[in-house]
Amino acid sequence: MLNSKKKLHEITYGFQFRNAVKKLPLGQIKYHFRNYKKYFNENLSKVNEKYFLETGAGSGIHTAILSFLVGKRNIIHSMDLLESNIKKINKFKKIYKLKNVSAYQHNFLNKIKTNIIYDFACCHNWVQHTALPEKCLKNIFDKIKIGGKFYISTYHENFFRFTIAFIARQIIKSNKRKMINYLIKNKNLIFKRDLSYYNNRNDIHFENLIDDFSTPYMFLTNYNRLKKFIEEHGFKSLTKNPKIDKIKFRDNHHLKMGFVKIKNKRKKNIKKCFVDIDNNYPIMKSNGSFKEINNLTQLLRKNLNKKSYDDCSKFLLKLYLLRAKMNKSKSQNKIINIINFLKEEIIKSK
Repeated sequence: MLNSKKKLHEITYGFQFRNAVKKLPLGQIKYHFRNYKKYFNENLSKVNEKYFLETGAGSGIHTAILSFLVGKRNIIHSMDLLESNIKKINKFKKIYKLKNVSAYQHNFLNKIKTNIIYDFACCHNWVQHTALPEKCLKNIFDKIKIGGKFYISTYHENFFRFTIAFIARQIIKSNKRKMINYLIKNKNLIFKRDLSYYNNRNDIHFENLIDDFSTPYMFLTNYNRLKKFIEEHGFKSLTKNPKIDKIKFRDNHHLKMGFVKIKNKRKKNIKKCFVDIDNNYPIMKSNGSFKEINNLTQLLRKNLNKKSYDDCSKFLLKLYLLRAKMNKSKSQNKIINIINFLKEEIIKSK
């Protein structure tokens, strides 16, 4: 990864995880206990002498919760790209005295260097923010043993959240550090209410805005493509694809799947299963309303490119506020409202 991209990860996640290392709420712990058990399809509290790999571990929240669940009889290797996150993981180790956890700094675009073949591996909401998500996944697959299990959570394409993210990522100015500072500065000017008012803490919060708008990469996939990709690398699905209605008008959906490795497969050519929201997001080139949103976004981009960081940040905050206000709706009026919003902003930006 280029140094500039790594620095942008540091800026974004330094803000996002700024208050992460603290005692974890019981509700959050129980929520992730259920996820681990569901997507590994196993009662992890009863396994013994197993090796767990927590990839893209971030501040270490998932690592700590996994350690609570599996206990001291198992070993957890927690890996992340950023040195700042490794420090946070080690702070969690001290807070909770996690003697079964070891933290390693690692870029998953490279092969994993530990001499362990893992029984369980997790990939929590990070691979979509790498330059080559498929390559990262392949490097993880190579370190899972036959009969080992893999749990992934990532971003599902074509939801309303990513229509908003697409617009923002087209508009946002190049100096992301400066942009984030202005977003923080102007937050209370635009959000007259705290975002908790919109009663969706998992999806509508300021850290989510920073994550969607300023991360250096954002790739999206869907259940069918991701399942096919992972199965082609020697795995069998443990979980079923859910049925999702009105996908273009729903705010968001967390794509989570569990797999078991049934054989080793060495594939030289890695097929794509993710799409790049910044450069090749198919829905925005489709006919009808989404094509109009794309065209309006490009017009607004030209206008706002001449404006200050202050003006641009206020637009981005208003855009996210639009999402917050409509996140509970499943109506196509959401798309109509975006189109009208963009038309008004184009007039104001001239």
